[in-house]
Amino acid sequence: MAVILQIVRNLAIKKYHSNRAQKRDSQYDVALDELEECIRAKETVEDEYAVKETTAVINRFLEGLERQNRMLFVRRYWFADSLADMAEQFQISERNVSLRLLRIRKKLKKYLEKEGVWI
Repeated sequence: MAVILQIVRNLAIKKYHSNRAQKRDSQYDVALDELEECIRAKETVEDEYAVKETTAVINRFLEGLERQNRMLFVRRYWFADSLADMAEQFQISERNVSLRLLRIRKKLKKYLEKEGVWI
């Protein structure tokens, strides 16, 4: 799972840069901005180990979430689904989706701090 998250993150960043380079307005901007407070990007070779450790911590966090919350998190931050699409898919209100994502991000931030991952 750690490898998957690292691949996911790298692909999301590539897609983000691709969208920005083509001056497209995309859901990735919003989704990545929401995650920015929880996870800082690592781009140097020296930080590769820290990235792997952070990935492992995030994997453990995701494994501990309820199935629907995990699916919401992945749909938003990997697939960059809009709140409206997610609300329709999960048959809940957009406000409920937004609130649940906010709570998940807060839990993620606390979990990362508890595990010694500096934000």
